[in-house]
Amino acid sequence: MSAYSYRDFEYDINSLYAHLLHLRKQQRPDCVLGLLRQLLSDFDAASCSDLGALGRVVSSEWAEREFPFFLNRCCYILINYWWLHPESRWATTELVNLLQTPPSASADGLLTRKLRLLVQQFTQTEQFRGLEERAKAINSPEILASETDPLSTLVHRYPYLYPYRLLDWDSTELGQDAIARLQQEKEGQFERQLQQYAITNLPQSSQNNGKAEAVATNPTLLADIELNAALQAFAGVCEGLEGYRQSAQRFLDLTPKATTYKALKQLIHQYLCDSIRQSCNPRYGEHSFNKWVQEQLNNTLPQRDHEPPTIDLLVQTCDRLIGALVANPNRQRNHYVFVDLNTNLGATFTIGLILKLVLLCALAKPKIEQTIQSRLAVRVAVLVKHYENQIRSDIKWLVECLENWLLARTIHFGENGPHRWASLFQK
Repeated sequence: MSAYSYRDFEYDINSLYAHLLHLRKQQRPDCVLGLLRQLLSDFDAASCSDLGALGRVVSSEWAEREFPFFLNRCCYILINYWWLHPESRWATTELVNLLQTPPSASADGLLTRKLRLLVQQFTQTEQFRGLEERAKAINSPEILASETDPLSTLVHRYPYLYPYRLLDWDSTELGQDAIARLQQEKEGQFERQLQQYAITNLPQSSQNNGKAEAVATNPTLLADIELNAALQAFAGVCEGLEGYRQSAQRFLDLTPKATTYKALKQLIHQYLCDSIRQSCNPRYGEHSFNKWVQEQLNNTLPQRDHEPPTIDLLVQTCDRLIGALVANPNRQRNHYVFVDLNTNLGATFTIGLILKLVLLCALAKPKIEQTIQSRLAVRVAVLVKHYENQIRSDIKWLVECLENWLLARTIHFGENGPHRWASLFQK
């Protein structure tokens, strides 16, 4: 009989994947979890002929190196299928708990002890932390009370981050579909909660009936006064007598006057700096921000300054500005600009400035709206990853940004559309 080779090892792993693919369709989630619980309590390869491959995998020379990736894939085979069926999603949390809960029975066999050790080691990996984030996204507990919790505990609150946080260790087509479905459901749920809050709690809402008992829970981590101001800014008026979309459209109506790309960049500079002049600190831009924006624009495609402007150039320029504002913290100077904006003008204004650029792209070229939003979400995900271990109270500015973008995105790109939201503030 030939020695157990790596090719045999791979064959066994693939046969176990196939076994799980069959099992998830044939058995209810509670039955699957029961089988896994029994497996960890008393694994006997000899008496489980269909799982003999697992014994060979566990006892092989490649187990220590490969088992975390193998077990992670096994988990996603089950989870992705469960996520496609809302009534089965609860099993995700149970699976995560099962893996990190020591079995009650003692381990008699060598294989059982080895399997338990490998599972215990898996719970210390980044892959397992990814599974925990999946479980939190399902549970979505309401607002956490503790300001001492790390930022990572809040990721489940932001569906726009799901594709970039919950797919770190799983990029299969089924996984992407499962994440997309959950994202859509969570966004719709938040939009309904937010709309109910706006209708019943804001005195300026045209649908508020004025009754004292009309109350709805604040669905954000912002204080009521901060949420009310953000709703008024994003759904009502932001600058003078017009809203964000009107401001963006007015800019686009002016762009034919720009005969060169350089002239178009000057219009963009004015578009952003005019916002600063109508902020709570009108002279803020005079210190360094206006100069910083000009520098970013000067460095954007200078070789094309004398060409006629195009929609593609406009979109590319706005995207680069968004990238400069929501910069990787390793780009310290640009990141400082973003933090300083939040410190001096607040998260609602800062997110509003980014929204103005996103809307220029979305209105100028509707087909790329999702692309621009996705690129922004990737940049936000990088920020969150950088600060994920810091406690909420130390990075309150970032939490407020995440909440404000959730609001702005819901109002301007949600199911109801911006006009429905604007109607709530029309008397």
